[in-house]
Amino acid sequence: MTFTKKNRKQRQAKGNQLQLDSLKIHMQFQPEHEGLIESVPINQRGEDWQMLDEARYGYPYSVECKQDDRGFSRVYESFEQAKKQCMTAETDLNVTPLLLIRQGKNEILSVVRQSDWERLNKLVKDLKRLGRELGQEFV
Repeated sequence: MTFTKKNRKQRQAKGNQLQLDSLKIHMQFQPEHEGLIESVPINQRGEDWQMLDEARYGYPYSVECKQDDRGFSRVYESFEQAKKQCMTAETDLNVTPLLLIRQGKNEILSVVRQSDWERLNKLVKDLKRLGRELGQEFV
């Protein structure tokens, strides 16, 4: 693929849409962050979501969004396998698919659906709040 000004703008638009879509999902789980986090224009440096400290306290992550129609197909294929294995797991528990990946000698990365990640983050946040209410500090 030859990179032109036109297709660069198309790629940027897709990346910007990913940022907006992912932020929308986040807000469904943590509506109290409304107005505290915003998507940054695709051509700016730094994080893809700008957060005020008030939001970062409850969501201490740096968000980077990558949209690539060519490069992630193996990850999605592998994640589909993880999802299928959840359905066949011999348990009555609600099992969440988790894909662990590594390229060469790079560090291992975890891949989960954003909705599962948001649910987990909200649970941790709720546990921390409960711990403070009980006078105990959870990590």
